[in-house]
Amino acid sequence: MTEILLLSKAEVARLLGFTPRFVDKLVATGRLPRPLKIGRASRWRHVDIELFVTHLEDEQRWTRT
Repeated sequence: MTEILLLSKAEVARLLGFTPRFVDKLVATGRLPRPLKIGRASRWRHVDIELFVTHLEDEQRWTRT
């Protein structure tokens, strides 16, 4: 069975080097996936954050050429 790691907004912000408020802006604009709601808590799957970073890296590669 695969382990699914869930991250809080503070953990996502720290991992990406952003503020929690900027994480909210990324979600609002559709750049970052919406979090899973678990009760009143919001959590992001670690794999979704990894895909976001990969997407950013791909965008940067395309803009450099």
